[in-house]
Parts: sequence; structure tokens; C-alpha cells
Amino acid sequence: MNRAKPTVANTITFLMLPDDMLLNCLARVSRLYYPTLSLVSKRFRSLLTSLEIYETRTLLCCTENCLYVCLLFPRDKNGARWFTLCRRPTQITAPNPTPRWFTPLLRPYQLLTMKEKKSSDKNLLVSFPTLNPPYMSRWDMSLAAVGCNIYQVDTPSRFMFMDCRNHTWHKAPSMRVFRWYPSVRVLDTKIYITGGVKDYLHSSDWIECFNTKTQIWEHVPSPGAKFIQENNNIYNSVAIDGKLYFFGVRSNAVYKTKENRWDEIGLTEIGMRWAGNPDYCVIDNIWFNYSWILKRLQWYDIDKGSWEFLEGLEELTKLLKDCYKILVRLENYGGNIAVLWEKKVREEKDIWCAEIVLVKRNEHEIYGKVEWCNVVLTVPITCELLTSFIVTV
Repeated sequence: MNRAKPTVANTITFLMLPDDMLLNCLARVSRLYYPTLSLVSKRFRSLLTSLEIYETRTLLCCTENCLYVCLLFPRDKNGARWFTLCRRPTQITAPNPTPRWFTPLLRPYQLLTMKEKKSSDKNLLVSFPTLNPPYMSRWDMSLAAVGCNIYQVDTPSRFMFMDCRNHTWHKAPSMRVFRWYPSVRVLDTKIYITGGVKDYLHSSDWIECFNTKTQIWEHVPSPGAKFIQENNNIYNSVAIDGKLYFFGVRSNAVYKTKENRWDEIGLTEIGMRWAGNPDYCVIDNIWFNYSWILKRLQWYDIDKGSWEFLEGLEELTKLLKDCYKILVRLENYGGNIAVLWEKKVREEKDIWCAEIVLVKRNEHEIYGKVEWCNVVLTVPITCELLTSFIVTV
């Protein structure tokens, strides 16, 4: 029996689906394909840039980890520009090596070189415009990322956040006290802000906490006037496993959030102070760190109370030895380690990025495997790598 061929009148196309069904389909597609899909039609572009598609991605558990990087450009009126890592699909060949969607974004104020055009098959950092961005200098490093938002202490009292779904800045509830260049740590979707107050005699103001779920500032007990007076400047702080570790010049303390109390740090935990900021990250309650003295990636064995080398990264170690100004940033990239560093090339600067897959052989042996490694951006020598974050969208 011969079947009738479909005619134009009874043919159903993907574009004929209602918006809710289109959102359900597009939300299941990786975000890295969105630039290409946005070229299909105005309707696709509208759906792909809406907040509804990200809400649908969350409901479907299709969210992804995205790397965001902030670079300081001296000539930029806002002081800095934000970039995101654009992952290239490896299973298909791009029809156009320099699609229109990337062209204006890769050349902020014509500062970038032509090198990225030759790297269409590589992962690249792509700039994007932001609405109402706060000014940022090399000293304004009071930032933190939770979920799809990046939070920043903008002024001594104002608190802002960038929604990475549409790259817009918004005001958050103001802090309870004025702070100048405080320290910021994230633990269990809460942002803990410490220090930066002028009057250290009022120790109750030394720390406060912002609950990102309720958007309310919460009270946190003080570690005590003695600890604060002895350590006007905290050498380092680490957040892990429901605890906040603070390492000062003269003494050290830990805040146990579940028990809501402070304790002194024992000798076995002193080695944690070398999990330097910003060259460390925490994955599955394990510290990973880049030692600028040893020029090696390492991890902290809490049972031994010592740092151990992350083995299997000989080729990456050779590249890191030539990094510019020692700065190496580590981020928890969905259970892998994202490594960012700078390398001076004549009068320019290459920004490198590598992704490391972790293999845990046993409790005291961890190996790393480089998934990919390449130059993700070339900038003028005056440009500086300020900070980086992983957001979930």
C-alpha cells in the first residue's frame, strides 16, 4: 500500500512548536551551542536569552558549570571587563571559524590581537557586555560566586551581584556595617564577610553572613576581642566541610557553622594556612594548591597533616614554571580543576587555561590528567588577571 507523501500543509516543523515545548527542548542542549542556535531565528534568540530557559534548565537538572574571568584593562572606564570560557564542541566542525556572534565580543576597544582568530578549534575566553557594572580596581577583590550569581562588595556598605544568566548587575541588601576591603568566603550557599571595620574594639561587628537563599544578613558570633586585636589582618582563610578557618599573624581560629562556635586551631591544621589565596580550591573536601616556591600543584593530606604533590602533570608543570608574576588561579570546575595563569610574550600577555581530571588511587595518592590546555586569550601586557569564578547556569 502506497503512503501519501507529506505536503507543505501537513508538515510539522520544529519552529511550529509552542514556546513552552521549545523551551523544554532547548533547555536540554548544552549552553555552548546557544550562540549558534540564536542565529536560527529571532524567536530562538529571544528564547535563548530569556530567564525562563535557565529556570527550565534548573527544573530539568540540566545546569552546567561555567568559568568566568575578570580582567583589568587600564583604559576601560569601568576598570575591568568580564569574560566567560567558550567551550568548543569537539564532535562537529564549526561552519564558520569566526561567526558574527563572537566578532564584537572578542575585540573590546580593539585591545585584542589576531591570534584568537587562528584558534577557532580551541576553547576561548569571550567578553560580554554587562548592564550597570560597578567599578573595579586591582584592590577591589571582595567577590564571591554562589549559584548563578557573582557577588561584590562595591562600597563600604553597598552589596551587588551579577546575574550570569543575562549578565546584569543588581543591588542586594546592604551590609550591616561599613567595611573597607573585607575578606570574603563562601560556605554552603552563604557568604561570610570578615574584617574591614575601623573600630576593632567592637568585635561583634568583625563578621557577618549573607544568606543567598533568603537574601538576608544573619548574625554570626564573634571569635572574641583577643583574636581580633591580635590579628588585625588575617593572613589567610579557608572554607571547607562546614568550617571556616582563619589564619592570623599571631593566632588561628576555626568557626564551626553547624555548632555555631569558635575553637582554636590545632597543630595538625596549621599546614592548611599555606592553601594560599587565590591559588587554591576545594574539591570533595580536599585542598588543592599551587606552590609558587616548588612550582608544583599539590594537595593537603589532612590525615598526615602535610602537602603532597599532584602526580602525573609533568608537562603542565613545565608550562607553569614560565607563568607571569607567579599568579596561578585554581577553580573547582565540576569536580575537575581549572587552572589559569599568565605568560608574557614580547609586549603582549597570553592567558592560559587547563582542565585537570582527578583520579584518586587511594586515600593518600591522587593523580591528575590534563583534559585540555591552550591559550584562551591574548591581551596587552598592561592587562591583569584579577579573579575567576565557577557559576552554575
